[in-house]
Amino acid sequence: MFRWARYALSWLAQIALLFALGYVATWWRPSLAEETWFRALWAFALPIFAGMALLGAIMAVVGALKARCFGPNPTVVVVQDANQA
Repeated sequence: MFRWARYALSWLAQIALLFALGYVATWWRPSLAEETWFRALWAFALPIFAGMALLGAIMAVVGALKARCFGPNPTVVVVQDANQA
């Protein structure tokens, strides 16, 4: 279960790296910050992706802790009554 959290955090790290590269790119070439496609990617899409990755990591950690503390989800066995058949 913690593997899912590591997977989501690896996506978050990749998104943070792209965000940092975008920051460096705007420092290196300030006119890039005025481009619509760059603003859409850097100021809109990347934060949404980062939020989804963070939320996925949090949900995976909570699920793993729940499974570790309380055990896995119980299985449900449906028993058919002889009178219903």
